Amino acid sequence: MLIMNKDVLLPNCQGLTKRMAIIFSLVISVTQTSLAQTSIEQTYSGKTFIGQTYVGKKLFVTARAVDSAVCGSRVEPCRSISQAIENAKDGDHIFVGPGYYGDINMDGDFNDPGDEKAQLGFGCHCIILVNKSLTLTSIVDAKTTLLDANDAVANVVAITADKVSFGKIRHGFTLTGARSESNKYGAGLKVEGRYSKIYGNIASNNEGVGFDISGDNHQVRENLSRKNSHGFIFSHTQTGHSIEDNIASNNGIKTGFGHGFLILGNGYTVTSNMANGNQGNGFIVNSYNDADNKKQFSFSGNTSFSNTGQGVFKFAGANTTNFKNNIFGNLNKENIFQ
Repeated sequence: MLIMNKDVLLPNCQGLTKRMAIIFSLVISVTQTSLAQTSIEQTYSGKTFIGQTYVGKKLFVTARAVDSAVCGSRVEPCRSISQAIENAKDGDHIFVGPGYYGDINMDGDFNDPGDEKAQLGFGCHCIILVNKSLTLTSIVDAKTTLLDANDAVANVVAITADKVSFGKIRHGFTLTGARSESNKYGAGLKVEGRYSKIYGNIASNNEGVGFDISGDNHQVRENLSRKNSHGFIFSHTQTGHSIEDNIASNNGIKTGFGHGFLILGNGYTVTSNMANGNQGNGFIVNSYNDADNKKQFSFSGNTSFSNTGQGVFKFAGANTTNFKNNIFGNLNKENIFQ
């Protein structure tokens, strides 16, 4: 399970001073973590990385590089993740070094060299668009690889392609700084498509939901959502997702109300997740059982405590099985309500 500790809980990234403090700490991390060619070669010279065999091309992104139409090699990495995606093909693998990605000089736009190719007010309404079947992995870890919307009205990352792997266990990304407007956008990560894997990421200090997962058959594992409007929202088109070992903590702090997990639909496997300290319910489960939707919803081994609302709000008639969980100490009188 993803372990919470003070090192991965980022400060409230609202002011320039705090943002500069984060960047300064990341500069130190980049300095301490050599991104020289020999270091990368030593780390990735093998054919496997966290249990996966690579068949596509490898592209590299670092905070000390320059974008171009041919960047991405070890000797000529890209500066932005967006440029690496543009240069990649389906099946390729992008390794991202520690550092700050987004509006890198914080001038309020995304038009300068090295900035991510944000689509603000059009297209994906996002800072980084993943529109190819790629694997994206941080070289070090999530807490040193910061993807920041810099208070733009947008989602930080939007995944629209099928079969995307975004993050790995202990090698994910931190998504922060997204602002919402009229209850639109502001998510740390928005996922559509089918059969994607979302592992080991942190969504923190976004005005929208930390993780907004739709589409079908995604695997969502060991992610942390903290201090967003809501932690996780799951919906689907035909088939539900596998949701395991995720944490939703202290969501709704700024808005005064926010749930940990909202899980809508059927066919899910939800196990070993934790909701604590959220300003709403720990979990909301709303499935259904009719002629067209008979897939059962497995909900077991989850923990919900110290939330302002119910530990689990389970809608009457929800088609759940194996409903054995740890639910205690929530501030609302009912720990389970249905």
